[in-house]
Amino acid sequence: MMRLYRALLRLYPASFRAEYGGEMCAVFAERRRNASGGLSTGLLWADSVADLVFNAAAAHWDILRQDLRYTA
Repeated sequence: MMRLYRALLRLYPASFRAEYGGEMCAVFAERRRNASGGLSTGLLWADSVADLVFNAAAAHWDILRQDLRYTA
C-alpha cells in the first residue's frame, strides 16, 4: 500500500517531494494504521488520492506562476 502512495506522490514536483515527501508518507502510514475496517481504509484512500491530485496541481500551478512572473 505504501508503494502506491509513494507512486502517487510522484504527481508533485520533485522539489516538493524532496522537502515534504517523507513527512507525508509518515502521516499517511499513521492514518492507515489508525483506520479500522475496509470502509475506513477505503475512505482514507479516497481522501488521500483526491488531496494528492488537487494539491499536486496547485503546486505545479504555483511553480508555473513563479516562473512566469520571473520571466516577465
